[in-house]
Amino acid sequence: MKVSAADSCGSLSVTEDNLTTEFVLPAHKHAENAETFYIVNGEVEFIVGGEIIIATEGDTVQVPPETPHTARCFKSTKILILFQPGRLENSPPMNK
Repeated sequence: MKVSAADSCGSLSVTEDNLTTEFVLPAHKHAENAETFYIVNGEVEFIVGGEIIIATEGDTVQVPPETPHTARCFKSTKILILFQPGRLENSPPMNK
């Protein structure tokens, strides 16, 4: 956890994760949170609201609330994940 919801008075949370090529994020959506992914390095395919996005180093992918999205990792990737408003720290982590 880089920035917790508690640290930001609930306005956002930021986590860093290292994904492997086996990583697959099943399709889901968040009722109240916008989710932003920043690719530090690597390559991830996102499907956001039906649009396919291939994100590589330096790319940002924004997912508005209530928008179905999924992802899979093509090569080992370091990623920053931002939730607005902040996500509870006891939420389940991404499946690596």
